[in-house]
Amino acid sequence: MTNGRLTVTDIVGKTIYQTDLAQPITLISSAAFAKGIYTLSVTVVDRKIQPVQLVIQH
Repeated sequence: MTNGRLTVTDIVGKTIYQTDLAQPITLISSAAFAKGIYTLSVTVVDRKIQPVQLVIQH
């Protein structure tokens, strides 16, 4: 059962990572993301949670 969806988009709005959320805590690795600014958004039961800006600096 899926409780929501986590989506990471790059600065131009391209989806670079997406996963279904089935657990209260979900870990994702940023190792595959290039250095830059991303937006992390979560949608739960047709309700979008406030997006968060994510800065990757390897």
